[in-house]
Amino acid sequence: MQIKSDIEKTRLYISCPICAFTLMQAEIVKSGVIKCPHCHKRISVEIIDGKVIVVPLGKNE
Repeated sequence: MQIKSDIEKTRLYISCPICAFTLMQAEIVKSGVIKCPHCHKRISVEIIDGKVIVVPLGKNE
């Protein structure tokens, strides 16, 4: 079960910076915009080399 253990170590959980609702789970490099289903804010998410950048965007949509 070494493979499962390695995957769990690389898993990242991203939360909304406004309301702390869990937005996504990621295992590889990703970037994009997610609308939080809880507070309805648009959130920009970038995951690069295991580092996460989460930024709320301007207006509600």
